[in-house]
Amino acid sequence: MIMPSLLYAPVCILLLSILTIGGCATAEPSADLPYGSLEREKLDIYPAPGPAKAPVMIFVHGGGWHIGNKNRVHYKPAAFNKEGLVFVSVGYPLMPDHPVETQAQSLTTAIKWVVDNIETYNGDPTQLHLMGHSAGAHLVGLVVADQHYFRSVGVDPSRVKSIINVDGASWNVPWRMRTLSDSGRFARRMFRQTFGQDRERWQQLSPYHYLTEGSYLPPVLFLTAEDKTAENLRSDRVVARISEVGGSSCIQRIDDRNHGTINRKMGEKDDSTFSSVMTFIRSNGNCAS
Repeated sequence: MIMPSLLYAPVCILLLSILTIGGCATAEPSADLPYGSLEREKLDIYPAPGPAKAPVMIFVHGGGWHIGNKNRVHYKPAAFNKEGLVFVSVGYPLMPDHPVETQAQSLTTAIKWVVDNIETYNGDPTQLHLMGHSAGAHLVGLVVADQHYFRSVGVDPSRVKSIINVDGASWNVPWRMRTLSDSGRFARRMFRQTFGQDRERWQQLSPYHYLTEGSYLPPVLFLTAEDKTAENLRSDRVVARISEVGGSSCIQRIDDRNHGTINRKMGEKDDSTFSSVMTFIRSNGNCAS
């Protein structure tokens, strides 16, 4: 029998190489604040300077649902602080010990903690923006689209004013699983380990399948680094579905970045990715701005 730790090792080694290259100096956060009882249920807060009631950017790291670390925020905290936002980086429990359902519930609990406590750090709990990279983008989409998560902790989803999806293309899980033959061996293994073979579960974990008329979804900015990601977002009908139900979203390709650098370099000097995010936020999600 192959032990789970060995089965996941190839996935983790490759993902780790993507996530850990590079780095930068950031302001000292209020670190490792526990929001739950599990070891990884902790978050870091980088308060914004100036008066209270600053908007709040909550960041959810990627790592294929298996690895990743809330500490790998690179340039983002300093960049968002400079623009007057509080920056929060959320850790969450990882596979194989904790499935996607547990990760989503942990993220929701973290958001509840932020709502209850962020005023202490000069943040406005009614002005939340959620950003996720890769697998983190899927988790962000899931907890907002499937509103039972927010209801379970008593948080009004309208507190979330925008979603920033950083090179994540897993909002339509059944479509993604059906088209795995178009992906490389690494991606096929990762998705099968994460979502298994249960087609009903695929739908339950798919943000796309909760997009209905009358449900709340804030404006979504899909930042993509590769032609394939943008192609997936169009082929899986996520963007079209958001429009059909009266929502607002747009796709922006960042030409000089790959899946790793679109996240790592966000917020560095003259970064077009960060500029796109701030334009989107300041225009209240107006894709024409």
